[in-house]
Amino acid sequence: MRTRLGFSIVAHVEPEILLLDEVLGVGDQEFQARSRRRIQELMQAAKAIVIVSHDLAFIQQTCTSALWLHEGRTAGYGNPADVAAAYHAHAARAPSVVRAVR
Repeated sequence: MRTRLGFSIVAHVEPEILLLDEVLGVGDQEFQARSRRRIQELMQAAKAIVIVSHDLAFIQQTCTSALWLHEGRTAGYGNPADVAAAYHAHAARAPSVVRAVR
């Protein structure tokens, strides 16, 4: 609920730089759609927006560049589709950390 309130406040001001940390991971579809529209409006107004998210589809659709951090280091930077592909390739090679509990 705090995230929704925070984003709602931002939606009614004109920030120069906007940092969004997993904001679209909360709320119902209507809230997410409104949030995405507002992000697009801010981008069209040439505002700087930094989005922290695991939603790679949204990053690819929305962002002009992407930065992938892995264990505190830059693992990829550039075109969002290329960075997402590198991330997926890495995830496919990485050993699974999920183990069955008996």
